[in-house]
Amino acid sequence: MNILRQYAVLTSGAQPWNNNICAANGLYFAYCATLAIYIYRLDESTHKYVLHSIMCEHKKTITAITFKKNAVNILASTCLNKVVIVWDICRQCVISKLENLNNEILSLEWCPFYNNTLAFVLEKKVLNLWDYSSIVNNVTIYDTPKFSHSISTFKWNGLNSNKLCFGHVNGSLSFLCSGKKSAKHVLPTVNFETSYESDPVIDMDWDPLSTEYILVSTKQSGIRLIDSDSHTIIMKYKLPSSITIRKFCWIPLCPGMFISCDSGSGVLRIWTVSKDTQIKSIKIKENGFNSMCVIDTCFQQKTKLSNDKISNSSSSEEGFQIPPAQVVSVFVDGGVGVYNIKRNCWDFFRDLGHVETIFDCQFHPEDPDVIATSSFDGSIKIWNINQMKAIHVLPGNYGIIYNLSWGTGDLNFICAATAKHGLILWDIKRNIVAKVFDEHKDGAVFSCSWNKQDSRFIASCGADKNCIVRMVDGSSVKIYEHPQQVFGCDWCPKNRDLLATACEDGLVRIFYIPTDSVLKVFHGHTAKVFNVKWSPIKDGVLCSGSDDKTIRVWDYSLGECIQCLEGHSGPVRGLLWNPEISNMIISGSWDFSIKVWDVRTGYCIYTTSDHAADVYGLACHPQQPFIIASTSRDSTLRLWHLQSTAQPIYAIFLADHEVDSVLSCHAEKSKHPHSIEILSGNIMKLIKSSKSKTFAQKLQLYAHCFLPPINLRNFWLLISVIKDGRKAVLPSTYNEGIMHALHLVKYKAAEAQELEMAKSNFSKGIASKKKKEMLLKAANIYISIGQLEKYCEIMVELNQWERALSVAPGVSIEYWQFLMQRYNEVLFTREDEDLKVFSMASNDIVKLCSFYREVTKQYQDALLAVQVELESERLPYHNKVQNSFQDNDLPKNSDIFLQRNEMKILQATISHELSSLYMNNGDPIGAASSYLSVNNVDSACVSLLQGNELELAFSLAKVLPVSKIIYQEVLITLSRRCEKHNLWDLSIKWLKEIGNDELFKACARFPGNNTQRNELLLKAGLPNLQECQSVYESKADKDLLDIFPYMIVAETKHESIQNVLLQLKACMNTSTWNLDKVLPYMQVIWNIRTDIVLVMDTKLRDQILGVSAYIGALQAIQRSFQTIVFFLFQHASKLLQNDEENNNALLKIIGEDCESLGLNKINPNELRENNLQLQTITQKKIYSKLSNKFDKVLSGEYKVVGEQLPSHNTTFVNMFTNERIKGPLFVLEDGVSMLPLSTALMWAVVNPYSPLATGHKINPF
Repeated sequence: MNILRQYAVLTSGAQPWNNNICAANGLYFAYCATLAIYIYRLDESTHKYVLHSIMCEHKKTITAITFKKNAVNILASTCLNKVVIVWDICRQCVISKLENLNNEILSLEWCPFYNNTLAFVLEKKVLNLWDYSSIVNNVTIYDTPKFSHSISTFKWNGLNSNKLCFGHVNGSLSFLCSGKKSAKHVLPTVNFETSYESDPVIDMDWDPLSTEYILVSTKQSGIRLIDSDSHTIIMKYKLPSSITIRKFCWIPLCPGMFISCDSGSGVLRIWTVSKDTQIKSIKIKENGFNSMCVIDTCFQQKTKLSNDKISNSSSSEEGFQIPPAQVVSVFVDGGVGVYNIKRNCWDFFRDLGHVETIFDCQFHPEDPDVIATSSFDGSIKIWNINQMKAIHVLPGNYGIIYNLSWGTGDLNFICAATAKHGLILWDIKRNIVAKVFDEHKDGAVFSCSWNKQDSRFIASCGADKNCIVRMVDGSSVKIYEHPQQVFGCDWCPKNRDLLATACEDGLVRIFYIPTDSVLKVFHGHTAKVFNVKWSPIKDGVLCSGSDDKTIRVWDYSLGECIQCLEGHSGPVRGLLWNPEISNMIISGSWDFSIKVWDVRTGYCIYTTSDHAADVYGLACHPQQPFIIASTSRDSTLRLWHLQSTAQPIYAIFLADHEVDSVLSCHAEKSKHPHSIEILSGNIMKLIKSSKSKTFAQKLQLYAHCFLPPINLRNFWLLISVIKDGRKAVLPSTYNEGIMHALHLVKYKAAEAQELEMAKSNFSKGIASKKKKEMLLKAANIYISIGQLEKYCEIMVELNQWERALSVAPGVSIEYWQFLMQRYNEVLFTREDEDLKVFSMASNDIVKLCSFYREVTKQYQDALLAVQVELESERLPYHNKVQNSFQDNDLPKNSDIFLQRNEMKILQATISHELSSLYMNNGDPIGAASSYLSVNNVDSACVSLLQGNELELAFSLAKVLPVSKIIYQEVLITLSRRCEKHNLWDLSIKWLKEIGNDELFKACARFPGNNTQRNELLLKAGLPNLQECQSVYESKADKDLLDIFPYMIVAETKHESIQNVLLQLKACMNTSTWNLDKVLPYMQVIWNIRTDIVLVMDTKLRDQILGVSAYIGALQAIQRSFQTIVFFLFQHASKLLQNDEENNNALLKIIGEDCESLGLNKINPNELRENNLQLQTITQKKIYSKLSNKFDKVLSGEYKVVGEQLPSHNTTFVNMFTNERIKGPLFVLEDGVSMLPLSTALMWAVVNPYSPLATGHKINPF
């Protein structure tokens, strides 16, 4: 059970120390933080880059990475601890490791002539070779002449593997080629006698189409094109003054063209070999580059044609066509992105990430959406976890920052413990360090804590063996001496004068501030104590974590340890009490794991190892107690949801019980071993105070209490817009999320007006450039929302008359004539008679939307374009569409109606594509919001079902009307979730809204004894077991389908089951059978009591499971569950072949279906999810077997939150494909076999029986 589900990762930034720290190959690109390698993969279905894996094997700063050219899954890396590692990024494992080298590696390159060989410079003047596939890790020295100057870089020729070029620290080059005399130190850029290393070669690359020409850049002299045979400079490229080049790359799809990046600014420059000046420069960021590479992917090749269709507006004035290329860009501030130079936009971008270990994280006391992190890289960053972006950064760099603490109340301050600069106080509002406390002198400050009860006091402790309490103004209050270093301190949340410390001597001490001496000392740890935390709920209870790998829980009043939590295999670092569940502790360790503990029993109830390195920081906000944040040496901030803890409590509240009855119900359940105690914190108080709220208001409150916050507020705002219309109260941040279609034009117009008004704030000089940028932004928005005249006037103000004239006819011919007259006046004063008339605005919305959807993937802009057309003032129904989507007053054969209907269909298509994009990114709430933005409530509800967000789907269905079939689907799946959490009474409550058949099925699934079954049947209002048995036996000779509800609850005889199978097979032997005809029989087969299935004859059970799998496969086709169809057919065939004689006809049907679907072409030994897509179903025979009653709105694969996030637990393997499972998983009944949760959900929807073929049913809901 996924008690702790990862739902978001805030990845690291790129390190600024080395320049060979990004690489690309095929669909992958990678970059390095200081100790971790981040690998992203292009999702070909969405054309978005998603995090694939994080590699954290290195213990010191990574210095270089490189992909193997002919194997996209092989990556090599090296670091300062003299190690080379070769990775398989698909399997996320180390293939080989070379250790104990004599020196640091300066440059790393794959050898083109040996398949598995790496080359590297080890001793500045010697080239070494290592075959990583060799059993013996021997390094051989490549035969090179003796160089006079150290090697700074080297490169093999891609067309001639015997040709090699070395760059040296004095700017000279050396060329080696088999069969020819070596050329040493030619074309130096500095004088041999005066300077040796002032202008080293920093980058070089052979022309991919030549064996002679090589581009070389040095630190000071720029880029040169060299002829390696004649040792002459063919071209020296001119740079603007004071510009230095950081790196350059050839553009794969454009022979003779290359791109460079600046070290001092975020400027890309495009060049051709035949011209010594740049063709074009593109500024993509303020900060300078640290590294760069160009992606050469199959995707680029596929999209070249579509990219080339982009308007020549992307060309320079000289007519130069910008080449299609994606540039992996790494900046000195840690920013990382993939820039599309053809479309002039980011295809991927991450800014302001930490580049080193993140030691601590803490939520803002008053805002659960804001969290601060402190890092080894010397920075504190404040993040909005809804938007997953930094909103504040500590100015300057204060060295290593171990710990931080927020000021309480309305204090917008953070105090931080640093390694070398004492304790600092950051005023966030003014963005300055207001104070630096240096009482610890030169020693490191390891921990700090702001008093929760009295914000005047701050405590800190450190390497000087002291814990110091001071006032905020700096005046000292107490200095508590310890025998050794003090690593942790924490104020008691219930008593402002109690302070606990964690010391290197293994002791936990309690101090009472009015006194000078220690109040109590707790003994028990056998190694240093690193952290200490008071319980926010239980008076006088605290816990401590130690290097002895244990967590101890102490009772201050008893003066003793009341529990010892054992299970970590490494020192304990992160510690957290849950602020709502009093007996829950969460811990992080150097063993890479996070553990959840029940203090009452001392048991670890869940462990996750998704972090790729040591876990240091843990945080939780009282207003969102089921959301956990964690930080690690892998440089990530991860967000987790206590899903399995929240779900049963959430479900009980959804039933709209009185709070007191919920408390008593859950309190009773909390008495059972391993259960979690009832809510005890702020959430419980908040819910108790909501008695007077409407049910809809309560549903919204519950969602915010129990669910992750990403897109959740936006979701409820859209519900409010649909439900309340103009009365809906919208916050100022509404336009930052998905807006309702009716608001798109309004808000974009307001944004344009704001930008236009900003021009008055700028004067001449530098500010005038800003004014121009603002006006251009405003103009672009005006044109996107159809306000053509304003666009034209801004173009005139910017002196771009031709552009204004080309658009003016879209306003009116009269306006065009008026503008022409004004422009003629200008031409007259300029004495310029050359006037060109551009094409007029065409108002072709369909074509514009096709561009947005197929080329730029800007679905929001496509929706805006459609909405502009729907609200166009040129249409007579304009006033009506402002408030309604209905066109009842329009004749259905009128041009206006047809035009409007076409736009509505296009709008629905775009919203579906946008929703699919969110769904594929593991964001079902965003997918649902996309549908809600166009009033498609049914599809929104289905998106939530497919994301397994059942409580939210129920809430939506209760607040807004949905179709009956969807509402029933919501109730059925929600009841299954209740069953999983042993909330059978609640399951019965939901199913009573549907009817007796579903109630009978639920009672048949109940695992209790006969007495308990009768109690449940009574609550469901159904006959008891004896009565069901009587009805079943008295009518057994009649049509079994008429008595199936009684049959599945009673002690079903095997003969009856065999009769059902015979009737089913007879039905399937007819030429006209389909799902509608066989599903009544399947209702019996799918709902036979598990205890009966487990003890039946093996052949009979295999028939039941085989038929279930086959019918499930057909339903999977109907529902578009493409990734499980193959496995269902495979499962069915395997089971039915166990009794081939009796199942021959059915096996023949299955074989024909597999052939028509192309499943027989799939190699079972090479299963990958991408290989499992079905070929287009062209045979009518397959179509004829599908249901005619199925609602297509329910089709679509399930994608749960966090599905694409990488896991670093090597034991989590998909039993179908043998691939490592990403995201949430589902463990089958043997406790070993696993499936991705999304796969398990789809399987359970179409076939309730486990894929292990044991006869057990699965419930992953």
